[in-house]
Amino acid sequence: MNHILRRYLAHFYRKTYCCIVTSFYLFTFSNAGYDRYNALSSAQKLENAGYNVVEIRQHSSVLHPPTKLLKEKILAQEFLYANNPLLEINFQNAKCTYDTNKNLYVNKKKSNGKVDMVVSLICATYLLQQDYFLDQASGFLIQTI
Repeated sequence: MNHILRRYLAHFYRKTYCCIVTSFYLFTFSNAGYDRYNALSSAQKLENAGYNVVEIRQHSSVLHPPTKLLKEKILAQEFLYANNPLLEINFQNAKCTYDTNKNLYVNKKKSNGKVDMVVSLICATYLLQQDYFLDQASGFLIQTI
């Protein structure tokens, strides 16, 4: 892992929801998602270093589709992760609510403790949806009825 990425990655995890698409611990850096209000400076530094950074608005209208997809994968037992008790605690703490438009989102204020790892997974799912499912060059088409 290159030294610039290592230095800023540690900073990103402390300051925001770092969303990185990796390839078996080799850190093939695809995208980094960030919250504008918590990590604008870090995002600019990563962008200046040549990495692709994507602002992820922390709003229910933006986070609803990835939250719903992650929830569906967990309930279908298709969500796999390395043994991580801290992640499990974050999931236990997370409380989801609906806004007035029936958008599902994790409500930090109603949650019982830290939920940063869950929100980080939601952001990573958002980046996956933007990069993989909605990329016209990938050959995928998503239609809802």
